[in-house]
Amino acid sequence: NTYSLVKQLNDKNRKLIVTTIQKLDIAIGREAYLKQFAYLANEKVVVIFDECHRSQFGQTHARIKNFFKNAQLFGFTGTPIFADNNVGGVTTVDVFGECLHKYIITHAISDNNVLGFAVEYVGKYRQNDADTLDADIFADAMVEGINAKEVLESDDRLNKITDYILADWKRKTKQGKFNAFFAVSSIDVLKKYYKLLQAKKRDDFSIATIFTYKANEDDSSDLLDIDVFGEENAVINQYSRDFLEDCIKDYNKLYSTNFSTDRFYDYYRDLQKRIKNKQVDLVLVVNMFLTGFDSPLLNTLYVDKNLRYHGLIQAYSRTNRLLNSDKPHGNIVSFRNLKEATDKALALFGDENAKDVVFKKPYDVQKKEFEDKLVELREKVATVVDVDNLQGEEEKAGFVKTFRDLLRIKSSLETFAEFNFNDFGITEQEFYDYQSKYLDIYEDRKNSSAGPESILDQIDFEIELTIRDIINFDYIIQLIAGLKNISSNAVREKKTEEILRLFDRDVQLRKKKDLIKKFIEENLPKISKSDDVEKAFSEFWASERSESLKSIAKNENIPVEKFEHLIGEYLYSQKLPNPQEIVDSLSEPPNFRKRQGIIERIKNAIQSIVDIFEW
Repeated sequence: NTYSLVKQLNDKNRKLIVTTIQKLDIAIGREAYLKQFAYLANEKVVVIFDECHRSQFGQTHARIKNFFKNAQLFGFTGTPIFADNNVGGVTTVDVFGECLHKYIITHAISDNNVLGFAVEYVGKYRQNDADTLDADIFADAMVEGINAKEVLESDDRLNKITDYILADWKRKTKQGKFNAFFAVSSIDVLKKYYKLLQAKKRDDFSIATIFTYKANEDDSSDLLDIDVFGEENAVINQYSRDFLEDCIKDYNKLYSTNFSTDRFYDYYRDLQKRIKNKQVDLVLVVNMFLTGFDSPLLNTLYVDKNLRYHGLIQAYSRTNRLLNSDKPHGNIVSFRNLKEATDKALALFGDENAKDVVFKKPYDVQKKEFEDKLVELREKVATVVDVDNLQGEEEKAGFVKTFRDLLRIKSSLETFAEFNFNDFGITEQEFYDYQSKYLDIYEDRKNSSAGPESILDQIDFEIELTIRDIINFDYIIQLIAGLKNISSNAVREKKTEEILRLFDRDVQLRKKKDLIKKFIEENLPKISKSDDVEKAFSEFWASERSESLKSIAKNENIPVEKFEHLIGEYLYSQKLPNPQEIVDSLSEPPNFRKRQGIIERIKNAIQSIVDIFEW
């Protein structure tokens, strides 16, 4: 709080302070605070402002500058305020002086410091296509004389967009590996969308929302210049506050928390944390979180609001933080025609090459790249069987590099609504059979790491590109239960082989394959009807897990209940226990020379149990 800042300012031994502009403004503006650090007024001070495009830097900035009379000021921003995008006539140059150095978005993307964007404008579809949105999703598709606001906020349009998002979300987020924001035009529209999503979503699809309920909450929404915590004692909109209170109650019920609008900032921070941990699937916002919020696991922004200039670039940039190969770009899905606004923003903040660098290649171009790379793959290995006949490590490395390139292109293509394997000259099954061979080579090298160095050791297999999320507990039960309804032994064997091949596609799922095979071969024949499969499988899975825990616990001299506790903590925190926690769980202190080996074995055992038995 501000009092803590004042104590730091009064400490003459403190050289560095990190705070917010609002706290500093309050400290300077109150006599009781100011007299405690008045000596700083004429001291040499360096003040560094981050996000210095914010419009409130007008009066606030002036007060800070007037107090620190001997200060050197620096400002950092990815989206400066120019004459074209100013609010109230003040530009960044007016406040900070001439720009010292420029590192623009095209540089950052070219240097692989951030990602580019794949932008889709949803709405310009054929009117006779029953499965797509109508053309009137776009405001510019309306004929003269029609009330644009009335059409944009119509129940029919909001329903269609809600349905589209719920159908599209898994594709955009790679089966839920990532999460998404949904930016809307106003609090009133957000209320409608929130109610629609709550009514239509699946139980396992989590949504949340946050907005400021100040009376001017919707002002300047296309530039995102409203500051969430900038005004003390601001006039509030009680209706908006009441609605947010209800939304927070939904949040509390979902996450067993106890927040309210009286603890708005605590809720704000908790929601931030859950977004970053991918505990929320979709977050509805008007302005909040669209500037200055970074989460590598956020990869999609749905937009149903007008954006321009720095507001547009800031909002888009929530999606383009680096993670791994499975996040090739940020996804922007716009239900407004922001094409012209996007081009203007890039012209203002980029350079003459901005469009080519910032935007990912269109679907047709990437499709052609996939087809060309597929030709290259077939020249090396015409069929999946031919992978087994590769001679020497150089041939294997050639296959790995080519198929990895194919995986990269597919990772980008599959976020497009048009993507379908049937259009690419390779069936889905054949593609994943190649992927299985790719993983065979990866695991062969991983398991022989103690041997001589191989050319394959120099290749990053980018395994994250192979991980899929479609095979969960319910799905595998459905497949196995289906085997009970097949009378032909030959057909059943073929179907069993197909089920087991599913587990070869994913480096994690492979670890479950042997147990699935054991259940099908040993337990399934004893089950009388398909309705009993789920109960039998659950009992089998629990029994196998229990036996594995007992075996490890006995070998490592750790009580089963303590081993179970370590696993539970890992599942909750996603962090393996530290060495002391493991040592404290053992029945007796280990010999010092054996200590590290025991710790590593137990860590590996925890990871193995989770990989095999958790769905």
